[in-house]
Amino acid sequence: MNAFITSQDAPGLWNHLAATYSQATNKQFIIGVLRDFYNGKYNPPNDTIDAFATRLREAQKKLADTNNALTDDALHMQLVMGLPDTNKRQVAQQFALHQFTKFEKAVTYFETIERENLSESDNANVNAANHRGTKR
Repeated sequence: MNAFITSQDAPGLWNHLAATYSQATNKQFIIGVLRDFYNGKYNPPNDTIDAFATRLREAQKKLADTNNALTDDALHMQLVMGLPDTNKRQVAQQFALHQFTKFEKAVTYFETIERENLSESDNANVNAANHRGTKR
């Protein structure tokens, strides 16, 4: 670095720092991001599809300048694979694989399902509360 500072070569210094401290060649960093990406799951009720999709996008950004860049297709597949294994989710997975084949479209589709499930849950809670309040 002293050579760049002595010659007042600011662009050269920045290039040197970028190459020296780049995560693009750090295999341990890449493996960690890939491990988190492929082990990532959507975990309701304390998680949202939006939060899960954001985690997938963040992994894609972290690996964009590496030889292990994640494609939108990889994000789409992990989005589908990361859903809980329930009958209702399996139907949603099939729709995502065959009808909503782009990542953003699948996210929107799953968000719609998530909102419907929350709405159904809220209605069930209201009905249960109303039932408890009635005299027999």
